[in-house]
Amino acid sequence: GREGKPVKLAVADFESAEPDGKEAGAAITEVLRADLAFASLFRLVDPGADADVLIAGRLSSQSDALLAEVRFQDLVSIREAFATEYRAPLGETRRLAHRIAHDVLQKAGLLGVAQTQIAYSSRRGTEPRRTLGRMDYHGARQRQVGAGFLEVSPRWAPDGQSILYVSYAARG
Repeated sequence: GREGKPVKLAVADFESAEPDGKEAGAAITEVLRADLAFASLFRLVDPGADADVLIAGRLSSQSDALLAEVRFQDLVSIREAFATEYRAPLGETRRLAHRIAHDVLQKAGLLGVAQTQIAYSSRRGTEPRRTLGRMDYHGARQRQVGAGFLEVSPRWAPDGQSILYVSYAARG
């Protein structure tokens, strides 16, 4: 931060020239704000407040892809720190927002974790069995990925694409 104070960061609502892009813009803005707040590196403020840094984006679409032009502006020195264009398949707004957060955190000198996921084993409700699940790094989008047997000790495979775990299916 500046003089020992955390950097005040504002994330403006992502704009879209297309009417159906408003929902995607709102989703990206929400996820990006949540990712950056979770990182605890910045103090998030409203875009109208006295921010040190502003992130602003504009969405458009081309055939089956969503394009996001993102600007990261240092408002103290009045300069554009970086601008990047991102491309993602339609419907991948959360993943796109995580990529943007990842890049912002990297530019701030942190290893970005916004695109990572957590594998876990837990009980659902009153069920006695533990089942395998996965979620975004900050707890959103929890979903069961196991078969519903007793599943424990999940670990990500070295390729980062698979989860290795112990399953006690069919009595052993």
